[in-house]
Amino acid sequence: MKNKNIFSVSPALIRENFKLCWYVPALAFLLYFFAGIFPIMLNLPDISLVAGYIKSSLNNYNVVYPFYMAGIPLVAAMLMMSFFHKPAKALALHAQPYSRSRLFNSHVLTGWLMCIIPVVLTALLYLVFMKDIYTFSAVMKWLASSIGIITFFYGMYILAGSLSGNYAMHLLLSG
Repeated sequence: MKNKNIFSVSPALIRENFKLCWYVPALAFLLYFFAGIFPIMLNLPDISLVAGYIKSSLNNYNVVYPFYMAGIPLVAAMLMMSFFHKPAKALALHAQPYSRSRLFNSHVLTGWLMCIIPVVLTALLYLVFMKDIYTFSAVMKWLASSIGIITFFYGMYILAGSLSGNYAMHLLLSG
């Protein structure tokens, strides 16, 4: 019996998934940018005007952040699990020289990265525009908690996609 690695991924498949679904992290970054960074840029001369808004954003109390942290992973999970739900795509992928575990792991990792990259870029922009209102540790705390929240939701959505048979059931089971 071969020594199989159950955590193997295919870099080529991850690159291909990013080429096909590049718009998910791009749109997610725009959403995070306009909700968190844009108000800072508008009030850069007197940043104390938005100090409360920034503190609530960095504590994930911003009104739109919970919707983003639950919605973006759902979109990414539904896109990445489409090879389960579309027979033509499943046949095309399983005809490739990849094992099932490598296909699944590569798709799951790609979707997770699509959710995490916009948050990391937003955290970097928070650090660029950092003044006396917030600190480096506050941004890192926001980054860590956001990654945790996104990972939890993404994991639940992947589980729902694995258990369901089509997009409608995936969406309903995710709810």
